[in-house]
Amino acid sequence: MSTQIQLPVLERNLEVTNFGAERIKEYRQAQLERRLYSITNRLLATLEVDQCVEIFMQAVAEDLLFDGFHYSLAYPEPAINLHFGRQSRHKCSYSLNIEDVVLGELTVYRGRRFSETELKHLEKLLCVLVQPLRNAIQYRKAVLMSQLDALTGLHNRAAYDRDIERELSLAERHKLPLSLMLLDIDFFKKVNDVYGHAAGDQVLRAVANALKDATRSSDVVFRYGGEEFAILLSDVDSLTAMDVAERIRLSVRGLLVEYDEQLINISVSIGMGSYCYGEGSDSLFKRTDEALYRAKNMGRDQVKIAAE
Repeated sequence: MSTQIQLPVLERNLEVTNFGAERIKEYRQAQLERRLYSITNRLLATLEVDQCVEIFMQAVAEDLLFDGFHYSLAYPEPAINLHFGRQSRHKCSYSLNIEDVVLGELTVYRGRRFSETELKHLEKLLCVLVQPLRNAIQYRKAVLMSQLDALTGLHNRAAYDRDIERELSLAERHKLPLSLMLLDIDFFKKVNDVYGHAAGDQVLRAVANALKDATRSSDVVFRYGGEEFAILLSDVDSLTAMDVAERIRLSVRGLLVEYDEQLINISVSIGMGSYCYGEGSDSLFKRTDEALYRAKNMGRDQVKIAAE
């Protein structure tokens, strides 16, 4: 008798329990969707790759304890390497890709092992990162392409205007030397007049390659305009910069550009200026440009240093 009475009660209790579990599951799913929507909105507020990653990791930190993270993106150059916190014993790494587009690699560090539940939650969060990150990387590529010279592959004048201010700020803040070099291909108009503009383009590419080969990876080479080039030498004093300038002059002088079965000799005139603490970019450029004109007016194929 008692068994017959208890069975329906047990069945009703199971029904209530199952109904409650479904409601809890639905509530948690809705909560997760609101969370992902909130993170997505935050990510879409920027088109800077580093800010996008930092915003995402700040959101992850609200849900998951970790000691540090590292994000790297090799292409497009210059590479991005973001570090936060410290490396620990345990880590989880993700190669981020969408439609065969590489979005970089993200590694999260922690002293204790990540649980399966934590990893699944992190992977759900990563799903909302990839599209905003892809947008930021595409924007970065577009910006970088707009600052490259199509003919030589060097940075262009717009990039120079941006980089010179940054380099001056760093030199001023950290009391570091900074040198600027301006170069002009000697008698370039004659090359165009005698051999044609296609030959002139070939000469420009040859000089650009020589400049890249003669400088460090930390130095930035620009095609400033026409046949004029600029080089920013960070943390390089005037004596060292003069050595670099002379090496560049000799390197270009040794070039023989072949065009239409003819060999074209090239030389450059160089003006070199060193940053004086407190001066602006216009002053540094003007002094260096005056040194360049002195090199040209005194016979070309030589280096002149700017007056301080």
